[in-house]
Amino acid sequence: MRYLSDSSYWLYIGHLPLVIIFPNLFRHWGVPDFAGFVLNLGLSTGILLLMYHTMVRYTWVGTMLNGKRIREEGIKSSDKKRSYTLLLCFFTWFAGLHRFYARRYSTLALHLTVLFLGIVGAMIGSPMSFAIALWVLLLWGTFDFLSILSGTYVDGEGNSVCVWR
Repeated sequence: MRYLSDSSYWLYIGHLPLVIIFPNLFRHWGVPDFAGFVLNLGLSTGILLLMYHTMVRYTWVGTMLNGKRIREEGIKSSDKKRSYTLLLCFFTWFAGLHRFYARRYSTLALHLTVLFLGIVGAMIGSPMSFAIALWVLLLWGTFDFLSILSGTYVDGEGNSVCVWR
């Protein structure tokens, strides 16, 4: 019950884009209204709870929403240096080299895909796609920078990148 209570504010903040996008998709696919409502409710709640657990609860965003939460299983310290990660994030936020350094390869692939799609969009004559990709990467880089600065950033194995030297 406590977990759902903690996640409720995140669900409230994040639900709006999903409950706008999903009904339009379902209507386009010809899903009946009631089935679309049930799918929308289930998918939105599931996605937001997964996001809360993996990307919000133990980060600075979770601290702002609910106060500091400590993982039950105790986090080991990473061998990666926090200062290097912070500098890489500051200077190469658009390319995601701090993610490569921290061995977060799956999110690095997503990061590079967004960058690639923005560049390709600009090359084919759609500068808006480049601007959107740049804003997404800037927000993502800002989130990572604040996570590294606050000590809640983890490497690819789930170890905390918290040692400065």
